[in-house]
Amino acid sequence: MIAIILQPTGCVKAAVKSGWVARLPLEEIAAAEIDRLLGCVLSYSDDNFDAALALGFASAIRREWAWRSKRGESLANLAAFASLVEK
Repeated sequence: MIAIILQPTGCVKAAVKSGWVARLPLEEIAAAEIDRLLGCVLSYSDDNFDAALALGFASAIRREWAWRSKRGESLANLAAFASLVEK
């Protein structure tokens, strides 16, 4: 989670779930910089999404793969996790 907060004092704060990471005067922040920051957050989260799912949900993914395989259902949206079930 990331939060960008415009404070009544005229400051902008940026935070991630673990805590505040930046506090800058509003006049120091341009729209292009906020766009760049949010683009970075999106890129970092997208680049690591499958790995995070595999770490947190490996057993559930294996069960879902087995369930779909047994019934002959599509595994297309689980293809990124084939390494979890293939030996």
